[in-house]
Amino acid sequence: MKRRARTAPKTAKTAVSQRRRARLHAVLEQKRRERRRALALIKQLEAEIRTLELAERLVNGARLDESPVEPPIIDGVSGRYVMPGSALAQALTVLQRVGRPMHIDALIAAITADTARQVNKDSLVGALARVVRARTHVYRAGPNTFGLLNWRRRRP
Repeated sequence: MKRRARTAPKTAKTAVSQRRRARLHAVLEQKRRERRRALALIKQLEAEIRTLELAERLVNGARLDESPVEPPIIDGVSGRYVMPGSALAQALTVLQRVGRPMHIDALIAAITADTARQVNKDSLVGALARVVRARTHVYRAGPNTFGLLNWRRRRP
């Protein structure tokens, strides 16, 4: 005949443990609510910033039909954008402007000429390689030479 394991009677220790779990759960839910409020505030502030940037452009003489250049979409599934001002965004802008594949050194020279900002070659190559592997926006035309993927699709 098998013996059944005896369950320990509820002790003060298990009651304390349950109260701690309940308190921890309540704190976790409170932090989640705070996070949701903070994200909503961030969205609101970003909308206000976009409005103020538009107003600044209008004050500086821009026309309403002149839209700023949006960074290209990297991942069509998630809809994430390249961080504006990043070396990758600047490289994509240069490639779009030039209209042909460029070697990384020429690309860095063009970015530096446009922005007077130094670009870390290894970081830019890594970012471009990541986009190449994802097959979303850039292709490798040769060793350390990159072009926009839509150029490759147009050519037979």
